[in-house]
Amino acid sequence: FVTLLSFWVTFPQREDLVAKKGWDLPPKIVTLGPYTVTKWEKGKQIVFERNASYYGAKPRVEHVVALIEPVNETARKLFFDGKIDALLNVTAEDLVDFTPDSGKQLRQFEYLATVFLAFNAAHRPTASAELRRAIAQVLDRSGLQAALKGGQSPADSLIPKGIAGYEPMSMPVSIDQAKLALLAAGYKSAADVPPLSVLCIEGRLTPVAEYVRSQLSRGLDLKVDLKCVAPAEYAKLRKAGKFQMVIAQWGADYPDASSFMEIFLSDAESNYTGWRNPRYDRLVNVAGGTLTVLERLKTYSEAQRILLQDDAVIVPLYYPKITALLSASVSEFEINALNYLFFKRIGLK
Repeated sequence: FVTLLSFWVTFPQREDLVAKKGWDLPPKIVTLGPYTVTKWEKGKQIVFERNASYYGAKPRVEHVVALIEPVNETARKLFFDGKIDALLNVTAEDLVDFTPDSGKQLRQFEYLATVFLAFNAAHRPTASAELRRAIAQVLDRSGLQAALKGGQSPADSLIPKGIAGYEPMSMPVSIDQAKLALLAAGYKSAADVPPLSVLCIEGRLTPVAEYVRSQLSRGLDLKVDLKCVAPAEYAKLRKAGKFQMVIAQWGADYPDASSFMEIFLSDAESNYTGWRNPRYDRLVNVAGGTLTVLERLKTYSEAQRILLQDDAVIVPLYYPKITALLSASVSEFEINALNYLFFKRIGLK
């Protein structure tokens, strides 16, 4: 319960003001933080001004403009042209133009998140648990860090390091075992497996999909197509279940194992795999109501074994870092492990 209170949706607001003014859109939005929203252009920008009525210490930065730019190249140009002071969600492509002597700053922060490969368990050919296990056992994640160049570390659990319940659980890499699983799935050779495809967000996750394709080709000689699309199209296709495999990411809403394990419950909107397992549901729900820490973690361990090994619904790939590029004028800047950026902690030279 204590960790749940760190989730921003639990932050308190004055009920009398919400009832009087509404709450969801400027200029009626009710906030109690160090900044107020003075302007919101949907899909373009949000403007914040220092809150003169804030109870705490006065923030050092008076005015913040958050630009919403969906095109990576445009956002990158704005930063390197000196039009903005911070570039968030930095990718490997953004770092091509960065050099330590450029006057720009590179900052990395820990992130309670996991990037994974998820399967469509409702439609062939990935409806076959044996085929999913074959793929899981051929994905060697040790080369991802070198391929992505962003400080990532290979993942061996859906629950990331830093959260109670983390336990190495991924299936061990074994080409021989993968080939046996392929036979058990009814395929005498890789040539018998229908062409596979991986859905991903273009740009940031394209190198991840390319790495997965190279591993499946090298290990089992599987043919894999990539479908890397814009974020809106990606979300639409994933929600509709129009994929065989998909590169996805989940970040903790609050620092607890339940924030990760509940996303694959049968009735969860976040479970786009089409996978249903009543035993998994029961274990996760029991764990959520268990007060004894050791019993709770033991139950989550059993549930994660079903998810990653028995049914092989997902394959953890890596734990990402939060990377930001900052202008020389920024002296203090912090993003916490839940990916929260607190404007009141920003300092300028």
